[in-house]
Amino acid sequence: MRFRLQIPLFFISLAFFLLGASRYFLRPRYSECLVDSAFLAGLADTRSEDKTLLPDLWFGEEKLFCDEKTGTYYYSLIEGDKNAFDPVVGLSKSGKVDVGFTEQITDESLKSNHAIPFVIYTNESFCRCQLSCTTLPLITIACDSDINKETTYDMYFSLFDNRKDALQRVTNSEGTIHTRGVTSSAFPKYGLKISLKMKSLGGNLRSNPQSLLGMRQDDDWILYAGYNDPEKIRNVFSMKLWHDSCAMDNRFNRFLGTEYKYVEVLLNGRYQGLYAICPPIDEKQVGLNGNLQEQALYKFGDFVGDELIRNEFGGIESVLVKHTPTSRTDDGNPIYIESDYELLTQYYDGFREHNNDLDYLRQGIDLDNALDFYLFIDLILGSDNMEADTITNMYLVLQKEKERLIGMFCPWDLDMSWGNEFNGDESLNFTNVYGLQPDDHCFISCGYFYRLLKLNPQEYEGLLKERYLTLRESSWDNEHIMKLIDRYEADIYDSGAYQRDMERWPEGTFSNPEEKLSRFRRFVSDRLEALDSFYGDACSRIMN
Repeated sequence: MRFRLQIPLFFISLAFFLLGASRYFLRPRYSECLVDSAFLAGLADTRSEDKTLLPDLWFGEEKLFCDEKTGTYYYSLIEGDKNAFDPVVGLSKSGKVDVGFTEQITDESLKSNHAIPFVIYTNESFCRCQLSCTTLPLITIACDSDINKETTYDMYFSLFDNRKDALQRVTNSEGTIHTRGVTSSAFPKYGLKISLKMKSLGGNLRSNPQSLLGMRQDDDWILYAGYNDPEKIRNVFSMKLWHDSCAMDNRFNRFLGTEYKYVEVLLNGRYQGLYAICPPIDEKQVGLNGNLQEQALYKFGDFVGDELIRNEFGGIESVLVKHTPTSRTDDGNPIYIESDYELLTQYYDGFREHNNDLDYLRQGIDLDNALDFYLFIDLILGSDNMEADTITNMYLVLQKEKERLIGMFCPWDLDMSWGNEFNGDESLNFTNVYGLQPDDHCFISCGYFYRLLKLNPQEYEGLLKERYLTLRESSWDNEHIMKLIDRYEADIYDSGAYQRDMERWPEGTFSNPEEKLSRFRRFVSDRLEALDSFYGDACSRIMN
């Protein structure tokens, strides 16, 4: 009896499988949907044009994102997919709808940002569209209204992951979104902060951590816009270089960094451009457990120096405690009180009281991190991370060990690097492009390590030289650095995304796209050569 019941169930399941398979395999391939100019002319003669005829378009199992204003569909080619250039095509719309493409998808059309014209048509109407192809992942974000720079909005988020080894092609989530950045918030293309959320059984929104593009699982993500960087590489490349070489180089095995991945973004049905996404630097990233009596994470949000951090709470408002406020307002804004800054003031009070005590100063740093950070800021010419006797745009992790506080730095916001420097001219997007030369320097001139260097230059200049040479023989060697640049050149330029970004934001800072990263690559090479000469010498010039 049991066997007889299983037979019809088997055939019913098989029928459903074959029905679904037939819907897929009976769909035409891209090459079977090609049409010529005579066909297009015939459509125009016999049908009315309807610009709203924009159905869901599928290539394989990928639903293409669409810019409804321009009628442009965006197709992200899956890495290593043998059918990527000739995918199966499907349309989702009530009634009979067909599609006709005018050209094949080729490597050249990808790299040159050539949008392929095509038509969608019915028996009564047709719509002229275009297909934009990319080798980057795609993100689309939908909100109830246009985003302004003062408000947090509810959103719906979708990511298509085109990586060959992606465990999940599509990630969807509800969430919230707001703009981010200080100077960069003045740009028409702005950075974004998104928080992924999901509804609980009770209907309330709670965090929805996801691993995006192989990065750590998190609910908070940053989308970096790169509006004022002519090659759109500096922040991403610099953070990756730190990630690969120095982020774990401390005795606590804390990961003091993050990593970006390039994506293209559509916002409210409008192509927004080339972005880079990363998880933020927070307690989770650096491995803190939330015990503010023993450890804390701070961000220097404005220029601060040894004499600008005081015991009085009102004197350190430019230092922002990240992610661990004492409480929050009803609308979610953090509330900080003086005790949130207790470890920070203790750390700098100790510095001022013992700034001639080599032993005390040495115990206040992780030496490996201090050497790395000093050399790294000089290597990249991090001109926006420091001024005379002050620092900014960086994170400080404080860890108590045997009643002593140990400070470790983590870099952040590195767009003003590799020759670029900040200026006050809004018409130039606040950027002096290649205003610094490869043989210039950016030396940190405040804090514990700088004081050690000043008190005992012979020992600490020697340590800097030794550490620099070690890095140059490993993750800072020419081969590794140039491979990174090659990889990012393919992401930025060979995907066509750079030219799409130029078209979308013509007032942004750009270089000649035909040169790709050639000028940047020369600057990096010249910079390494200059530092080899400098640190290969006695290094005595550091304190001069």
